[in-house]
Amino acid sequence: LVGCGAPTALVEVTAPAGIAATVLFGSATAPVVAAVDAGGNVVTADSSTVITAALSSGAGTLSGALTAPVSLGVASFLGLRYNKAESGVAIAFTAAGVTGGTPSAFTV
Repeated sequence: LVGCGAPTALVEVTAPAGIAATVLFGSATAPVVAAVDAGGNVVTADSSTVITAALSSGAGTLSGALTAPVSLGVASFLGLRYNKAESGVAIAFTAAGVTGGTPSAFTV
């Protein structure tokens, strides 16, 4: 991982997978998001950006730890929960002053 400049975008490193309705996302299933610079490098010097998760598509409710600070440019969203079994669920990630990435759809 190399960090060259200030964070300009968010990239989903690991998409949610293997999620069961109403169960907390664990370390194997939680989304992981990186803050990257204009060159696409993870900004490892960044430990101050706070990333927010919000439901982008799906009929259920996303709850739990909806914000996560980055550590060495990466944030893990352990402790999220989605309450409905369905496909096409997507979570959008945002942070102040940083462009959000395109969320990946998954099945609960």
